[in-house]
Amino acid sequence: MANFNTHLNVAFMVSGTLSLTVYKAGLVDDSGFLMCAALGTIGGLLPDLDSDNSTPIKLGFNLISFVFAFGLVMHWRSELSLLALIVLWLAGYGLCVMWCFMFLPR
Repeated sequence: MANFNTHLNVAFMVSGTLSLTVYKAGLVDDSGFLMCAALGTIGGLLPDLDSDNSTPIKLGFNLISFVFAFGLVMHWRSELSLLALIVLWLAGYGLCVMWCFMFLPR
């Protein structure tokens, strides 16, 4: 069975090649090209989701935590100082990571 790195590399190469072909044929624009390549790469990682130590799920939870923390900072950016925003970002990221990883199987 292939591992995460193999799925990632093959999915990126195949979806990138097919996306570039569709782009050069004039069927999608710039953003459509990027979307096709990204979705194809993500789709290639789906076989790894059911493994015991799923790298895509861990990366997904980290991304969710990252976006959540920056959402907090963007919401409070005009009312808090720089130091308070840094603490808010770290706390938001840390709490979200802890909450997300509670759902990962052990």
